[in-house]
Formats: sequence, structure tokens, C-alpha cells
Amino acid sequence: ADYESQPLDHAPDARSGHPGLDACLDVAQAIQRVFRSLPLRLGRVMSCIRPTFERSTFRHRTHRRPAVGCRMHDPVNLRLKRSMSGKALTKKARTAILSVLLVYAVTVATNLGEFWPFSIYPMFSQAGNPWSRSMVREVAPDDSIRWDTVPLDQAQGAPYGVAEGGVDAIDLANFVSKTRVWDLDRLAGLQLMLLADPPREPLTLLVYRVRARLTEEDSVAIMVTPYALVGTDLMPDPSHLNPELRP
Repeated sequence: ADYESQPLDHAPDARSGHPGLDACLDVAQAIQRVFRSLPLRLGRVMSCIRPTFERSTFRHRTHRRPAVGCRMHDPVNLRLKRSMSGKALTKKARTAILSVLLVYAVTVATNLGEFWPFSIYPMFSQAGNPWSRSMVREVAPDDSIRWDTVPLDQAQGAPYGVAEGGVDAIDLANFVSKTRVWDLDRLAGLQLMLLADPPREPLTLLVYRVRARLTEEDSVAIMVTPYALVGTDLMPDPSHLNPELRP
């Protein structure tokens, strides 16, 4: 009760020795110091703003050119007057517009028209381009695999959702489409990606690469090519790769 009238940072033996309580006390003292100095800081800000405000009010009220020797002719006001002139504003606006156009031209020219956020071109420019994805189908262990490229509706096996095994579809598509050399290590990596945590066993999966393109009839032609065969009871083997991919 004796400490209620004293500032927190002047109370004798205010620290308890407990780290948590001492940290709270430090925060309280810092807040008290900020609020104690707030009137002084506000006064300094107002003392800086008031002369400019008074000069602006005086000029709008009189609408007259002040006499020589008036405070309106001090160097600060002259600089403000020159900066607010019509010619100066026009020049600044012109410079800003030219700068934006220059940056736009440089960025768009170097990125072939695809530079966000200056252009919405990337949102629509890829719509008609061929695209490639991956697809996984579940097959029976004793099925005879056909390695030919076929339309989507003739793909072998039953649909399999890669999310069941905790696999990201984009990661799988990048793995399949960006692999240039298919060897046993890449096949083992694909098997590990798909079957590290299989939802059930035994499980045999046929991995396809899917390619699609727009036709002249404004329809989409989708073709699928089996790339690799993996399974919980299969060891990586060259025969489990498409013959055109085997090293």
C-alpha cells in the first residue's frame, strides 16, 4: 500500500526475484516511462506543425500577396511555394509517368510479356499450350502391362488417388515429367514416394504420364503413356520401366 503513490521504477525493493514477475515489472515501467514522456513529445510535434499551419491559414484568409518582410517570405515558405507551383507539379507528374513506363517496358520486354503484376497475360497465355501431368492406376499383380500410348479412356487399371498414400500430386507430376534418365535409382525413388506409407498391401501401381493438347476442333486430346510399374511386393527392375525409357 505504501508503494501506490510512487512510480514503479522508484519503488524500493520492487523486484521479487522471480523472473516472470520481474519481466512484468520491467514492462510496466517501460509503459509508465512512455506515457510520462508522451505530453512532452506531443508538445514538440505541435510546436513544429503550428507555424506551418498558421502560415497556410493566413495565406488562405488574406488572398493577398504579403508585404516584404512578412513571415510568408521566409526561405521555408518560398520553397513550399515553388514546389506547389503548377509547372513543378506538371514536371513531377511527367517524370513519374515516364519512370513507370520505363520500368514497365524493361520488365515486360525482358520477360516476354509475362511479368506480374504489370500484366494479366500469364493468367491466360498458357491456356492453349500442351500440358503434361501424371496419373496412377491400380492394377492386379498378375496383369500383363501394355506399354503403348493410348487415349485416356483406354488406360489400364483402376483409378488410384495418390493422396491416400500422402503424396502431393504436383510433386509426383514433376518427378515423372522432369526425369530425363530413368534408371533403377529413379525407379526406386518413385516407388518410395508412392509406397512409403501404403494404405493397404499388397498394392501394385502403374504410373502414367499424361499429355494433353488442343485440337483444331477446339477439343482437348488426352493421351497417356505408362512409364513405370511399382508395388509393395516388387523390387525395382528394368522390366518395370517402359521399354523406351530403359537405360
